[in-house]
Amino acid sequence: MQVFLAFCLALKGSSGQGAPMDDEEPSIPGLPYGAAARLEVGHYWHEAPVISAFIPPDGQSLISLDRAGCLTAWDRLTKRRLYRVQVTDPAFDGRRITSSPRGTWVLLEAPASVPPMATVFRRTTGDELCRIERCSGAVFTGQDRVITAWRGRKVRRWDVEGGQELAPLESSPAEILSLGVSEDGGRIVAAVTGAEEPVVWDGRTGRHVPVPASGVFQSIAVAVSSDGRTLAVGNRWFVNLWDASGAAPRLLGPLEAAGGPPLRFSSDGKRLVGAHRPKRIEIWDWDRRTRMASYWYPSTIYGFFEPSARADEVIHARGPWVVIEPLSTAEDEPAWLPASSPIEGVGFTEEGQGVTGEPRGTIRRWEATSAQLLRTHEVGRFSRMMLSRSGRRAALLDNPGTLRVWDLARDVEALKIGRLNHVSAFAWSPEADLLALGTYDRFISIWGVDEQTERIRIPTEGIAPGGIAWCPDGKSIAWGEPSGEVVFAEIRRGRELSRYRSRGAAITSISYLPGGDSVVTGDSLGAVRRWADVPHAEPGLLGRLGSRVTALAVSPDGHWVAGGDSQGAILLWPVGGGVHRALSVEEASEITSLAFSPDGTLLLAGTAKNAALVWKVYPGP
Repeated sequence: MQVFLAFCLALKGSSGQGAPMDDEEPSIPGLPYGAAARLEVGHYWHEAPVISAFIPPDGQSLISLDRAGCLTAWDRLTKRRLYRVQVTDPAFDGRRITSSPRGTWVLLEAPASVPPMATVFRRTTGDELCRIERCSGAVFTGQDRVITAWRGRKVRRWDVEGGQELAPLESSPAEILSLGVSEDGGRIVAAVTGAEEPVVWDGRTGRHVPVPASGVFQSIAVAVSSDGRTLAVGNRWFVNLWDASGAAPRLLGPLEAAGGPPLRFSSDGKRLVGAHRPKRIEIWDWDRRTRMASYWYPSTIYGFFEPSARADEVIHARGPWVVIEPLSTAEDEPAWLPASSPIEGVGFTEEGQGVTGEPRGTIRRWEATSAQLLRTHEVGRFSRMMLSRSGRRAALLDNPGTLRVWDLARDVEALKIGRLNHVSAFAWSPEADLLALGTYDRFISIWGVDEQTERIRIPTEGIAPGGIAWCPDGKSIAWGEPSGEVVFAEIRRGRELSRYRSRGAAITSISYLPGGDSVVTGDSLGAVRRWADVPHAEPGLLGRLGSRVTALAVSPDGHWVAGGDSQGAILLWPVGGGVHRALSVEEASEITSLAFSPDGTLLLAGTAKNAALVWKVYPGP
C-alpha cells in the first residue's frame, strides 16, 4: 500500500506546479524526504518492484528480492536498510527467495533459468556462499547444513558450507512434483506424478520406505513436520495426514484444508500453510486442526503474497512496496447474509441492525452478527438503494429517470421524483430531510423530502457526477466530476466554493471524514485519495485497489476508510497512517456498497453474488 503522496493541488484556473507521479516516494510537509515511509509501520519502499520476500524465523528482519536483481535486508525494529546488493540479473522469471530454518542462509531459486539453479547467500551480509545447478524445490535440513533438492526423478543433497554433493538417494518411481524434508533430514517425502500416496525415503540410508496405497486423489504437494512424525500430503481438494513415526507411514485421514503448493509447516510447527492456487492461501492451527485464516489475493492488487516463516504474519508486495500485516484469525471471517439477487445497497439502523437492498424489490433487516433475519420490506423493483444515516429512510432509484423515498418505519412510500435526466449519483443529508441528486442536466438538485419540493440547484461543469457526499454539518456537499475534479459547494446559496484539479481518472465514489474538513475519493483506476477543503492543500494517496473503486465508507470515529472494487477486493486504510487491512470476498464478485455500523465495530459489504457480508472491525484509538 502506498501512503500519502505529495502533489500540488490548486484551485481551478491557477497555474500550480507539476505533480509528481504516483510511484514516487511519498513526502509529508515539515518532515525530511523519506520520513513518511519510515513512519508508516509495516511498509518498506524499494527502488524496483518486489518479486519475493520473507521474514526469518526470529522475526527481526525482512529480506526481499526486487526485479532489478537486488537482495535487500531491513531491520524491522528501526526500519533501517541493512544492505542492498546485486545478486542476479534483472529477474522476470519467477525467482523466489526463502530462509533456512534457523535463519542463517538465504536461498535464491531460479526455476526458469537454464539449467535451473539455486544460490545460497549469508543472511547477515548478502554475500554469496555457493551455487547449485540442475535442481528444483531446494529445502534446507540438518541445522542449516544440508540442502536437499530434486530434478526429474532424482533427489540430490549438498553440504552447504563445503559445497560438496552427498550420497544420492534411490530414484523416484515417477517425476517429482514437490519435496518435503524433516528438520533433521531423517525423513524425505515427495509428491510424484500419477500417484495418490507419497514417495518416502529414509534420509539416513537413502532407501525407499514402503507406503501403503491410500486410494485418494493425485497428490500435488507435501510437507513434513519439524519432528518428522507427521506427513501432510495435499491434493486439489484437501490434505491427507500420515503418521510417519513408525517403520512405515500410516494414513490417518483427511484435513479439509487447502492442499496446493506451497504446502508447509510453520517454523515452530504450530501451523500448516496451504494454497488453492493461484488465488487463495489458508493457515491452519495444527494442534486444534482448525482453520485460522483464509486469504484471497487478486493478482491485480498483489504481485507477491505469502505468510511469514512462523505463519503469524503475511507479507505482500505491490510494485516497489512491501507490506507486513499481522495474521487475521478465524474471528475475522465474515458472516454471510443471503439474498435472492445481487445486493445494490447496504446500511445500518441507529440500533445497529444491518439493512440490505435487493433490486427485485426486497429490503431486509438483519441482526448483523448472527445473520438472523428480523424483517422484510417489499418496496417494488429498483436498481440502487441508499439508506439514510438513521436507517429510517431508503432512497430507491427505479431507473435513470425516477427516484423514490421509502419510509421504513411506516413501510410506505414517502416521495416519488420523476422525469429526471438519468440520475448518476444521490446522497442523503445527515438528518435525512434533504436529498441531493446528480443528473445529466449539469446541475445537482437538492430536494426537501418532507415538503416534497425541489429547494435549489447547484450548477456542475460536467454531466453525471460520479459521487456526492454531505458534510457532517449538513451545510455543504462535495462531489466528483467525470473529469476527475473534486468540487465543494455551499447548500444555502447553491454556490460552488472550490474546485480541485483532476488526477487523471474519473471519480467514482466520495465520502466525508467525520470532522467535515476533508473527503476521500475513489476513482476509475483504483486510487483512493484524501482531499482537504483548504486552498492549495495537498491530497494524500491512501492506496490503490486493483480495479475501479465501486464503494467507499468511513468509520464513525474517522479511523478507517474502506474501499471496494469491481473484482471483489476490500481494503481498509487507517487515515492517520499505519498498516492497512485486506478483506476478501470472492473472485469477480463486485463490491456494490459498503457501510460501517454506528459504533464502528462492523463493516457491511454488498456484493454482486447474491449475498452481503459482515466483518468485525477493530475501532481506532
